[in-house]
Amino acid sequence: MIELLQDEERWKHFVRFSNSTIFHTIEWRNVIRDTFGYKPYYIVSTNEGTTNGCFPMFCVKSFIFGKRYISLPFSFAAGPIYTDVKFLKELLTEAKRVSKDSKYLEIRTKDKIPVDIVKEFELNENTDTFMSVLELTDIDTIWKEMDKKHRNAIRKAEKDGLKVREGTENDLRAYHRLKMRLSAKKYGIPSEPLLFYQKMWEEMHKKNLVKLFVAEYEGKIIGGIILLMHKDEILYFSGAADEKYLNVKPYNLLVWEAIKYSLKNRYKYFNFGTSENKGLLDFKESFGAKSVQIPVYSTSELGKAAGYGLFTKIWKRIPTRLSKFVGPFLVRHKGG
Repeated sequence: MIELLQDEERWKHFVRFSNSTIFHTIEWRNVIRDTFGYKPYYIVSTNEGTTNGCFPMFCVKSFIFGKRYISLPFSFAAGPIYTDVKFLKELLTEAKRVSKDSKYLEIRTKDKIPVDIVKEFELNENTDTFMSVLELTDIDTIWKEMDKKHRNAIRKAEKDGLKVREGTENDLRAYHRLKMRLSAKKYGIPSEPLLFYQKMWEEMHKKNLVKLFVAEYEGKIIGGIILLMHKDEILYFSGAADEKYLNVKPYNLLVWEAIKYSLKNRYKYFNFGTSENKGLLDFKESFGAKSVQIPVYSTSELGKAAGYGLFTKIWKRIPTRLSKFVGPFLVRHKGG
């Protein structure tokens, strides 16, 4: 039987004991829903009271990019999780039915969908994205096997007086300012609004599902990273630093302290997240991470929405003060 989510506890139980990610959790659904106002469609496959599959997605409405269904916005990997391919077919059938009023259904997942099912459901597969994961062995091995340039950068950061500490809710605003500048000037995209990080903290921090680490230099926060925790893995979800202080090596020390925290708390994997950029992949792999291709499926070959290139060019030229006000509006339309 296929239905929309009714029993959150059963969903949580299935997520806990399946090949899920942090993005499948109810807490993450609440963050996305309460920040951006998207309508969730959390599809469940059950049989005689047993949950056999889950498929989370949101409807993202935009007069700029059109109406899209995404699993999931602002997430590295979600998509359907299931106990058998027959339940995967049920989930995909319902997802296509729900999204029939749109030309675009996108599925971001870390697991490949079987080729015959991809063909049956007429899905396009994009393989430009890679996920980089470091297996956490022991601190000495990781230190020895990481690239020498990182060891030197970490030593330099410590010698220059850079300090890394666990951040508090009060530090979110400083982190967001850094993220906003970086997103606009370097990547040509608006940053997620401050509310996104506040909702994340409100929904997930007390459950030990999110951490903020900040780098301080001469009494000023010059960098930070957001970490998400799920089962035996810590995920580097987001990072930003003041480009005027990159010579102090904030990223290197932040990542190293996050890895040390992961080891201390007995996590098995440190996930650097996803990227299509070779430079970023090289940075992650030089810490010892292994990169694997992860698929993005869609019902259209549009890829990035029409007008996306022009959108990024314009955004890079918008003054920071103005982007602070129009950014949250635009990023909601972009859909992650």
